[in-house]
Amino acid sequence: MSSRIEWQWRDRPSGPPYRQLVEVYDEPITVPATADEDAAEAAFKVLGAHCASCVTCGTVNDDGWANASCDEAEALYREWRRAGRIPSTEGSAAA
Repeated sequence: MSSRIEWQWRDRPSGPPYRQLVEVYDEPITVPATADEDAAEAAFKVLGAHCASCVTCGTVNDDGWANASCDEAEALYREWRRAGRIPSTEGSAAA
C-alpha cells in the first residue's frame, strides 16, 4: 500500500487556520471477512476501513469530532444499518 505525506488545512475554534502534515493512503484499506461474522459485522468492517482511508472522512475539528463524511461513507453507513436490522416476524407463528 502506498502512502504520502501532505499538508492539510485545519480550523481552530478561534484564530487563524493552520496547516498540519498528515499521512494519506492512496489505496483503500481492505479487511478480510471471517467465516463466523454476520452481514452487519462485515458491513461495519467495510465502513470502518473506508473511513480510515478516506481523506474526507478523516478530517476532524480541534475537539476530535469528524467534520464531514463523503457520499460513499453515507451509503456504507446505510448498508450497515440495513444489515443490522432484525428480520420481521410478521406472518410467523411467533407473531
